[in-house]
Amino acid sequence: MADPEIPEHLSKMWISLSSSIGIMAGTQALTLTGLVQRMSTSGMSKEVIKETLLRDLREGGQIFGDFRKQFKSNMKWGIEETARREFEQGLDKVDGMWEWLGISDKKICDDCNDRNNKSPQKWIKWESEGLPGTGITICGSNCRCRMVIVESIEKPKGGIVVNS
Repeated sequence: MADPEIPEHLSKMWISLSSSIGIMAGTQALTLTGLVQRMSTSGMSKEVIKETLLRDLREGGQIFGDFRKQFKSNMKWGIEETARREFEQGLDKVDGMWEWLGISDKKICDDCNDRNNKSPQKWIKWESEGLPGTGITICGSNCRCRMVIVESIEKPKGGIVVNS
């Protein structure tokens, strides 16, 4: 039963993240089980196996280091995905034109660059072409571009005059 004190979007995020964590934990358990079986079969004592695993955990070795990276990546994805869904659910209340805003520190992928140079469009049109971070662009889920609403301004004839 949903807790009435927790906002619905946070409850949905919790469900998504806890499911992801459960899957990751199950996968990690299978990986560790297989690893311990191989170590044991190769003649390693229980004490040496335990020390090997504890050292990997302390030092962020391949076994637990990969798990930490996956955990961090899944948490980031879960939070961003929940925020994106919440944002998109509110779009039916927003009328206007949207523009692709290309974000890159050094280089923007060709797909995002093409979209960044497009004229503003209705949200539904962008959605049909693919939104940032949905895997439609070369940069895939690593895309950091955003959609921004274009404020309509009335331009005077001859362009905007800037007072100096």
